[in-house]
Amino acid sequence: MLKGFKNYMTMILVAVLVTVSGYFIYVKVNGKELPQGLIASSGRIDGDLILLNTKYPARVENIFVKEGDEVTNAQVVAKLSSNEFLSRYKSLNEAINSVKNEKLSFAQTIEASKMELKLLEKTLPNLVKIKEDDLKTIKKTLATMEFKIETAKFNYEQSQRNHKRYKKLYKTNAITSEKFELVDLKYETITNELESLRVEREKLLSSIHIGKISLEIQKDNLKKIGILKQNIKASITKLKSLDSKTKQLQANAQEVKSMIEELTLKSPVDGFVIEKIANRGEVVGAGMGVVTLSDTESYYLKIFIDTINNGKVKIGDKAVIFLDSNPNRPIKAKVTQIAQKAEFTPKEVSVRSDRIQRVYAVHLKPMKYDPILKLGIPAIGIIGVDGANLPNSLDEIPEI
Repeated sequence: MLKGFKNYMTMILVAVLVTVSGYFIYVKVNGKELPQGLIASSGRIDGDLILLNTKYPARVENIFVKEGDEVTNAQVVAKLSSNEFLSRYKSLNEAINSVKNEKLSFAQTIEASKMELKLLEKTLPNLVKIKEDDLKTIKKTLATMEFKIETAKFNYEQSQRNHKRYKKLYKTNAITSEKFELVDLKYETITNELESLRVEREKLLSSIHIGKISLEIQKDNLKKIGILKQNIKASITKLKSLDSKTKQLQANAQEVKSMIEELTLKSPVDGFVIEKIANRGEVVGAGMGVVTLSDTESYYLKIFIDTINNGKVKIGDKAVIFLDSNPNRPIKAKVTQIAQKAEFTPKEVSVRSDRIQRVYAVHLKPMKYDPILKLGIPAIGIIGVDGANLPNSLDEIPEI
């Protein structure tokens, strides 16, 4: 009885083992089926590489990053220097300051000339008129003086004749001495008066001569107004040319400054340093690279799908990306590119079934960058078509 029971239990145990083994063999042979509406494939993470190079030849002064470092947009990666650029920039600034000083001098000269012109225009015409009026007055006085002299000459000549006649009479004692003295005194007085008038006339003639000279001087000064206007105009023209020269020098200085600023190399993206090409102290030529960067915003998973599935996928379809190291961490993505031409499956595709036909390359771009993504690492991409739900873990789908 006991022996029969043992045989019975042994048979049951064997049956259970056979059933379990059969189940696992079935699962191994048939595996899970990929849910309807999902397309899965493997590939590698790819992205844009940026060669951060110099626009101008220069010497590497410092590199602030090393390979593998994370960089952010606008972060200073390296600094280069050029003594030639610095020397040109210094010379241009010195030239700008020199021209500015010259402009200031011209501006001050123009201002002083304008003030002088204003004063001359206000005073010179009046001075000329005054000199002309003074000259006319002196000439009138001279005319009156000439008339007085002619009258005095007539009186002098008459007095001279009387004096000679009375002198003879006095010598013959025909007249008294008192009478002759009166005639002699009158003759002397008239003579002195004539001489006095002649002296006054000479003074008037001298005044007229001086007045004419003074008038000519003032008239010449009037001409200076025109000359001064021309000088001011010429100075203004020169000042404008200096303005143009200053602007040109400033433009040149700004250009050199921009060239110097270009020697400070900044990362144009958020990403990582892939390779350091140049070293501190080295001279690099125009266009030569200093470091290579990756753009994390450009990261995508490149997978390959067959002809049948290619017809189901469209740009914008939702997708998820899984890394082998993080099978339970889905990275949301979407289809951003579908190849228009089929190709033979690249040898790096790891799934044997994917290598027996022509396939289409599809790019799955993460909705946002995930730090676990690295260039070149393998990953699995799953695309949902027709609104299919995407898995949250690789455990939910058969092994790819």
